[in-house]
Amino acid sequence: MNGNFRIAAPFINKRQVSGLKNAGADELYCGYVDEEWERRWPSEFHTVNRRGRGASFSNTADFREAVLEAENLDMPVFVTMNGLYTEEQYPWLFNTIDMLSRYRAVSGIILADMGLMLALKKRKYPKKIHISTGAAVFNHNAVDFFSCMGADRVILDRQLDTDELREIISRRRSLTEIEIFVFYTACLFIDGYCSFLHCLDNARPDPLDKKGMICHSYDAGPFHKGCDIIKYAYSSSGFRAHKLQRGFRAEGLKYAEDRYPFGCNLCALFALKDSLPITLKVVERRPERVKCVRNVIRCIRAINSGMEEGAYKKMARQTFKKITGRDCNGDQCYFPQGLC
Repeated sequence: MNGNFRIAAPFINKRQVSGLKNAGADELYCGYVDEEWERRWPSEFHTVNRRGRGASFSNTADFREAVLEAENLDMPVFVTMNGLYTEEQYPWLFNTIDMLSRYRAVSGIILADMGLMLALKKRKYPKKIHISTGAAVFNHNAVDFFSCMGADRVILDRQLDTDELREIISRRRSLTEIEIFVFYTACLFIDGYCSFLHCLDNARPDPLDKKGMICHSYDAGPFHKGCDIIKYAYSSSGFRAHKLQRGFRAEGLKYAEDRYPFGCNLCALFALKDSLPITLKVVERRPERVKCVRNVIRCIRAINSGMEEGAYKKMARQTFKKITGRDCNGDQCYFPQGLC
């Protein structure tokens, strides 16, 4: 625990556990996707969790090895099951959640589906339940609602500003923990309301199967690699979707390399320093996760040392540039008033 801040970091293998622990992370989280899920519901991003293949464990052996290492280092682990599900998928979900949760290091799951939450409560799931940002929580009433439903923590939406964050934290009537995003991956859209098909992320080169039905495609083919916005047009179905790539701001706007939406919350931390304990979620999925954690810790220590606000925000912007290689321009702010 770093003052009023706690750091949650992602991991996908055993090797990363000690590095994140040494960097200053307080807890870990991960996704899980196995062969049965891939075979029965072959889309990869938004169905089982919002992390997808490549950012999730894909077999029980690797998961077991990693969580036992986390257990040895006294690092709690939370597993993301934050998609929206059908009843057909519940047996897999229950079996998988039970299997993953039997490890002592696994402290609970992160979910967004109220149906799944109620089903787990009915089954007397014994561990913690965190509400994902995919549930789109925008006010203290929503926090209290999820608390009444049994949530132990609520992850707030990253479109809120610092005044809204402080209001939620101060006006909530429950003791439900609060978690917010702090660094790296960003999106222009609200997670809980986004209708972009991130599930266009599978390994099939042809988006249509033999019956003309939409299949999901993962790797960009040679004809559209390097595009900033990729458009798939399905003439047989009249379906059209857009895939976001680096540099995307909005359709029709000119690509600007320096405005790729890296997400950052470092400036806003100063405004939240006197709030009740908050968990900061690092969402980076690449090797930079350790670098991000170390720099977030550096900023927290500066706040705790009593650094003056102007000096702190200057340091925070320098930290952003150090990690991303780009100047802060305001578009990257998760919580915009942090810049003011």
